[in-house]
Amino acid sequence: FSHLMVFGGWLSYVQGQDGKMHIDPAALEKRMQTLLDNGVTAGCGLYSEVQVDDKPNGHPGRMARIAYREGAAAPESAELKKALEEAKAARVKAAEELAEARRAATQPGATQADKQAVSAKDAALKQARAREDQAYWRTQEPVKQVYGRLLKELDAIWKKHPEWPRAIHMNWDEPQHRQWSPKMGWTHEFLPDAITTLDVQFSRMEPLLKFYNTPALDDPADWAGPEVITWIKKQCPHVGI
Repeated sequence: FSHLMVFGGWLSYVQGQDGKMHIDPAALEKRMQTLLDNGVTAGCGLYSEVQVDDKPNGHPGRMARIAYREGAAAPESAELKKALEEAKAARVKAAEELAEARRAATQPGATQADKQAVSAKDAALKQARAREDQAYWRTQEPVKQVYGRLLKELDAIWKKHPEWPRAIHMNWDEPQHRQWSPKMGWTHEFLPDAITTLDVQFSRMEPLLKFYNTPALDDPADWAGPEVITWIKKQCPHVGI
């Protein structure tokens, strides 16, 4: 092999004088030399280390876990969490009010006003859900900033070693049909030139292309007949299987 995708730990971290965790360059240099010594010169893919989803072990990768821990300690996090809890409570209340309006609209003697109230309460619930979603993503901002700092540290170390295989970031694995997350875009937000990949079934790939520039097609073999492989290879000299 000339490229390996690492599922499992690959980076080591040390606590700095600032109290934050940082990537240990010496430990990484030792591991990368092992790859070079064994002919892995094209690519070194990182999944478990940089993943922001929670497959397959029920939790994100170590870099993201550090980001969640340090992000939670950020001065603004407590206020953001409180705002999220308030938004969640408002959404629950809106759902209860909609349920009550629907019950009232189906009772004998229900008026036109009762039926119109259902539409109003439904609109209110949609607004409450949107506000809760916005509040959630505000809580993720401190996390994203820590994750981005660590990505930039990793990139800076890598750039000091042009002899290393290219770094390939796989921050998500096999998303469900039509499901995506803004977290998928965190890598390119901080490292616009990074190679980014994920395992994705062919039918689910299109809405994810804005986040990844090198998707790994992960469908069963029945789609990948020789005519498909021939077509893909003709698209660009840099496209590979």
